[in-house]
Amino acid sequence: MRPVIGINCNYGVKKGSQPRYYVDRSYCTAVELEGGLPILLPTACIEGDHAEAYLSMLSGLVISGGTDVDPSRYGQELHPSIQLVVPEKEEFDLRLVRGALEMDMPVMGICYGEQLLNVCLGGSLYQDIPSDLEKVLEHNDTSGGSHRVLIEKDTILHRLLGVDVMETNTIHHQSVGRLGDGLKVCARTEDGVVEAVESDRHRFVLGVQWHPERMLDQPSGRRLFSGFMKEARAYASRRV
Repeated sequence: MRPVIGINCNYGVKKGSQPRYYVDRSYCTAVELEGGLPILLPTACIEGDHAEAYLSMLSGLVISGGTDVDPSRYGQELHPSIQLVVPEKEEFDLRLVRGALEMDMPVMGICYGEQLLNVCLGGSLYQDIPSDLEKVLEHNDTSGGSHRVLIEKDTILHRLLGVDVMETNTIHHQSVGRLGDGLKVCARTEDGVVEAVESDRHRFVLGVQWHPERMLDQPSGRRLFSGFMKEARAYASRRV
């Protein structure tokens, strides 16, 4: 039986049009290629137990990319570069992450998902890398560029990828600052910017700053989802 994997949706509200839920198809493709059944999780009513009800059906959770977490959640004022997530989506996503962590469900956070995971666990973010850090690489390369990421040994990420260095896409202007409780850094770029974190307190909780779902033609992209799906199957078997 295919493990059911929840993927949160983006929530768009444009003037003159109906609100919509959406997510890049590549997230679903990545799950399907590794034998999972992707289920999209819309930001339904955030009252009551909607997030908990969704989680009860899942064997794993992917928090997809998006815009920016409200910095008031980690005690900072709003930087001019910030594009805030729709508040009800942010709250719903946090409920999903908190619930999944309590259940020790496998979680993979991607870009915004990594940042949300860190904030959820009490960490902070650099709101704008060029403003907050000196002598850094270009991290928000929308032209399709890449950079090298250095993988820390003795980490889940290193075990999954089997390499010390890899090339990744880079489409972000924020990064992890103060680490959340129970998290450790498992990858950085050569300028020291955090590119991946994982939990010491859970079986499989991993956040990456790049977009592995856009790298499915490369071994590194597939290996991350393969490892995640292996943990999701194990989680499903424990719940039987």
